[in-house]
Amino acid sequence: VKELQPTVIVLAYGQNEAFAGPAGLEAFLNQYRKLCADLTPTGARFMFVTPLPLFSPDPQLPSLKETDQQRQAYGDAIVALGSSLGCVVDLGGAIQREIETAPVAKLAEHYEGMHLTPAGYRWVAETLLA
Repeated sequence: VKELQPTVIVLAYGQNEAFAGPAGLEAFLNQYRKLCADLTPTGARFMFVTPLPLFSPDPQLPSLKETDQQRQAYGDAIVALGSSLGCVVDLGGAIQREIETAPVAKLAEHYEGMHLTPAGYRWVAETLLA
């Protein structure tokens, strides 16, 4: 990575790791800290991005509330870590606010419960550039 001479490194981890639940959080943070330490010699600034929320857009599907609470705990830990090492983009929080306020039809344009749609990626780009 150092040979590429980055000025900013975007770190967006935690979505998959959150499935390990509370028992995996400390190991995740230790690995994240190690990654940051390994990348520090590049001299680049770090931008930490929180994981996307999980939700069931169809009420007939199983609820993802418990899993999303785990994702939120990982997101909170990333905010704490990122605040001390770089800047934080709380993308998970921004999308969570949209989930709580937007009609389901609008959400379906941006988000499929775990993955962004093409329109969702445009929305994320606008959020990151704001």
